[in-house]
Amino acid sequence: MVNIYNNIRNFLIDENVLVAVFNNYIYIYNYQKINKLNNEEVIIKTNSNLVIIQGKELKLKKLMPSEIIISGAPSKVEFKNE
Repeated sequence: MVNIYNNIRNFLIDENVLVAVFNNYIYIYNYQKINKLNNEEVIIKTNSNLVIIQGKELKLKKLMPSEIIISGAPSKVEFKNE
C-alpha cells in the first residue's frame, strides 16, 4: 500500500509520465509529442523515453495537450531510452 501511495505522490509532485494499459486502450499522461502514428504502431515521446505501442487498428481516441488515449488492440508496449 505504501508503494502505491509513493507512486501517486511522485506522479503528482514530479509530473512523471503515466502510462496505463487496458484491454482495448492505452492512456498516457504528460507526453511531449507523437513521433509516429499509424494503425499498427504509435511512438510517443516523453521526457526521457519513447513509448512504442504496437497492435492492430490503433487510433487516437482522445488528444489533449498533456494526455492521449489510443484505442484499438494493443499487443505490445515498449519503453526505450532516447
